[in-house]
Amino acid sequence: MSSSDVLEMGLRVYRQLGWTFLRLTTASSVFCLAGIAFVLLYVLPSLGWTHHAHSINGQLGESATAIALALVIGGPLFILGTTYTCAVVVHLTSDYMLGREINASSAQKGALTATPTLIVVAFRELLLSTSAMLIAMTLMGAGGFLSQYVSGDSPWAGLLVGLGGLGLAGGVVFFLAILTTHSLAPAITVLEKLKGSIAGKRSSYLIKGGTSPLWNVFLFMLVAGAIEWVGFAGLFEILDIPGHLKGLLVTIPFEGIWTQAIDLVPPFLVVWTLMPIWASCVTIVYYERRIRLEGFDIEALANEIGRNRQTSRFDV
Repeated sequence: MSSSDVLEMGLRVYRQLGWTFLRLTTASSVFCLAGIAFVLLYVLPSLGWTHHAHSINGQLGESATAIALALVIGGPLFILGTTYTCAVVVHLTSDYMLGREINASSAQKGALTATPTLIVVAFRELLLSTSAMLIAMTLMGAGGFLSQYVSGDSPWAGLLVGLGGLGLAGGVVFFLAILTTHSLAPAITVLEKLKGSIAGKRSSYLIKGGTSPLWNVFLFMLVAGAIEWVGFAGLFEILDIPGHLKGLLVTIPFEGIWTQAIDLVPPFLVVWTLMPIWASCVTIVYYERRIRLEGFDIEALANEIGRNRQTSRFDV
């Protein structure tokens, strides 16, 4: 399958199973949005101001605290929502690709069983992919800290900051490389029940030389996400939906929280509708690579022989 074939198949699956995807992943999408909102509304703004304008150490401490909160609070919320969404969609897409009967209840049970392992795998991938950037930021922080205690003509502080800057650029490349080569790890964890580094290594083996379909899907999601966000936000403004709803919330306790929640409806719709497309396409690429490298189609046809025809959409 070419890159366009993978995306076309993913959208075809979405048209067939889209309502089931959305119905089963509404709650998990809220967790995804909570993690994103925490980083966008609290962590990033906090990096733009400081209570210690004349103290490098104080500024470094504030930045470290903000980043730690992003990893400790925002990261787990996002991963919790993402893993369950991926598990459900991978199960349903796999059944569709193999010609099995689509069973939402079975997909939910399988997702609940796979989610704990998938969370561990996701945390490992997060730490691995961001490790280079974290080391680079540590070097830059060490350079800023050292500059307070060495003379102005000492090269060491500037050297550490420079190395940190180069490492940060390299860390972004490393992050994208891990994101693509280990992108099949969720599908492998759910369908093959592999754990930890084994799932990542198997993903690297399967995806080797075949990352272009995933980049194509990723670019599609970026464009579609931008269009959706602008479209939903514009529709809300034209209809003045936030104004009407906020007027009804004046007498309700915790008005500020509900008001903020209304403003987050457009990004929620983007996350809710696009995450299943990525998980579905990842599953399709997983099977495409297994067919290409391992002859999975022959194995699947052999398994179909003698199986109860009433449980399969395929005629073998």
